[in-house]
Amino acid sequence: MIHRLLFRSLACSLVLTGCMVPIAVSAEGILSVDPYVNLIQAWDDNLFRFSDKRLAEAAFGSDQTADRMSIKEAGARFTAEPGRQKLSAVFNLSKNHFERFDFLNNDGYYRNLSWDWKLGSHFYGEFADSEQREMSGFDDNRIQALNQRTTHRTALRANWQFHPSWRVGKQREEI
Repeated sequence: MIHRLLFRSLACSLVLTGCMVPIAVSAEGILSVDPYVNLIQAWDDNLFRFSDKRLAEAAFGSDQTADRMSIKEAGARFTAEPGRQKLSAVFNLSKNHFERFDFLNNDGYYRNLSWDWKLGSHFYGEFADSEQREMSGFDDNRIQALNQRTTHRTALRANWQFHPSWRVGKQREEI
């Protein structure tokens, strides 16, 4: 069966602005794998969102709150479509490095699993589960420390299309 798989695309490109290297491999209508790598360089002149230079001096002994950060990400997207079903998964790891405020250096991750299901001609829906760990922004809180948050989300959606113009659905989402 493996010898029947036809690879439709094998793409590799290098984008100099973000050093992004996407590679796509897919088997005719069955499986798609898209690994990726991102390298992002950014500079922020007021990282902690101080409204006044005196607040920065009180917190750090200096009114300099600018910093350069680098974000390295690697991950992959997987999609499988057996029949009318669609299964997908995304996995991502990130490493965030701050040049000046190195106490903010952190690692994060993201994962998402979903199933878009269909049953017959009239019933369809989605089951999804995801988890993400990231540094919360300084707009969200006013502490000058590493504050990481982990978010877990589960969703279930079901629909019944009983007429071409009408459908009834139920949805449940937990965060």
